Amino acid sequence: QDRPPRTAHAPVGEEHGQTRPGVKHLWPTALLRPGMPRGDSQTRGRSDSRSRSPPIRRRSPSPPQRAPAAPPPAQGAPPQDVGQSTVRKGVPLNTGEPTYQAEILVPHGGGLNHSGRMRTMCIRGPSRSSEEQAMRDAKQLEEAAPDGPKAVRSVADKLQKTRKGCT
Repeated sequence: QDRPPRTAHAPVGEEHGQTRPGVKHLWPTALLRPGMPRGDSQTRGRSDSRSRSPPIRRRSPSPPQRAPAAPPPAQGAPPQDVGQSTVRKGVPLNTGEPTYQAEILVPHGGGLNHSGRMRTMCIRGPSRSSEEQAMRDAKQLEEAAPDGPKAVRSVADKLQKTRKGCT
């Protein structure tokens, strides 16, 4: 009973380097990687696949209660800013100088979108380094709004061409 327990890799009587001729050793115990089983299947008890049970699953906490969503707008009701132009800050130039851009929301297609709101399209003018010039562009876009989106688009196209130095 003073001898060490048998391993799965050495037959009986071969624990301490004793070998028998004609018997192959699988792997010496010293070459096993950490975490690999070292004992007989009888000393291990269950097989490795059954001994590792999956982690216990716990219920995740329920999400916080949210306030009810705002009621949808009346069917086909136009948003307050349709047909009104605004001037927004644009992307700054490479020099860091700010730019400004006129934009206007116009009704698009006359239908309703999936949430019952009027379909709209945003049409933007060119980027300007002067806020006053962007305000003039916004006024021109707003004047064309009653004539429909095609008229606003043509005004925006003309503004883009004048900005680029075209005729």
